[in-house]
Amino acid sequence: MIFFLFRQCHDRGGPMAAAGANPRLSGLHASPLCDTAAGGGPGGSDDSRSNRRRLLPAMCFKRSEAGRTTSNSKEQQMKTSILALALMTVAFITAAGQSNIRKSPELAFKIPGQGDKLLSQYRGKVVALEFILTTCPHCQAASKVMNKMQELYAGKGFQAIDVAVDPDADLRVENFSKEHQVMFPVGWTPINQMMTYMGFTDRPVVPQLILIDRDGNIHYETPRTGDAESMKEEIISKRIEELLELRSHAKIRSTPKAAS
Repeated sequence: MIFFLFRQCHDRGGPMAAAGANPRLSGLHASPLCDTAAGGGPGGSDDSRSNRRRLLPAMCFKRSEAGRTTSNSKEQQMKTSILALALMTVAFITAAGQSNIRKSPELAFKIPGQGDKLLSQYRGKVVALEFILTTCPHCQAASKVMNKMQELYAGKGFQAIDVAVDPDADLRVENFSKEHQVMFPVGWTPINQMMTYMGFTDRPVVPQLILIDRDGNIHYETPRTGDAESMKEEIISKRIEELLELRSHAKIRSTPKAAS
């Protein structure tokens, strides 16, 4: 059995910090400012640094009989460079030819006063699904951005949804909605439901944002370790507008997302 330890979201050296660390939240981090490397500070752990060093390109050297260190021949270096360039080109072409669109899995959650809900009930609308911690300052800021999106695009067929994954989210989401004047549904679900939905096997950061088209296809989703660019208001707005204009029923891959 895999146990997920969750840690109260926090900023290292930043202006915002969550009040009162909760040992039950150890392992779940706020995005995009918190360091996600286990046991590491801003630079990460010793293991992560050594991994980065191993990824750096290395040049083979040999010692001459006279004791001098010389590099490989220019011919060998040229062959290596050509091979590397060819591999990069193939990788780029392959990535460019693959669609990132995938079918959204089902997600069950509860909304105070409304009871059980399924994500598929919102089919026909462009959906922005956010997984949050109610005590996370980054999540609170993200909800305010989503308030603007709801106000701008609700009349065009857009729906924002926040789903909290705090261990005691059922006791918190109603006050969260009132305190931050959230104008869209805020529900809750167990953390393992989020992990299954996102295809994660390792601890994620929060918030996690998923943008889904009218047919229930995921077009954009933040990676497990977070993506500050994807959480910018102008980027979110542009992507929502793109999905609102999308009318075609494109064929998409139905295979599940690989675990992160």
